Amino acid sequence: MSEDEQSLAWWWIDYLENEMDPGVEKDLEFLLQNCEQDRSTFEYFRLIREWLRFSDPIGDWPIEERLTRVRCKVMREIAREHQLVPENRATKFLSV
Repeated sequence: MSEDEQSLAWWWIDYLENEMDPGVEKDLEFLLQNCEQDRSTFEYFRLIREWLRFSDPIGDWPIEERLTRVRCKVMREIAREHQLVPENRATKFLSV
């Protein structure tokens, strides 16, 4: 997947979560109407989100919290893949 395709893939997630800039949202709606590949990508993300929502064995655990954690992990892996985040970075923990 090219870098442009990866960027567009995250736009679909933002679109699903209603976090889009209205100007970009109109462009994505146009793509949904006119591009089979974009419809497939959107449907893939929609199904993943639906699966996460209905796979909760507890039932009352908020989906947004899980989606945020999943998204953060995915973004870290993408950044690591593109060497934006050093793999062996030092971390410091401060005691309060």
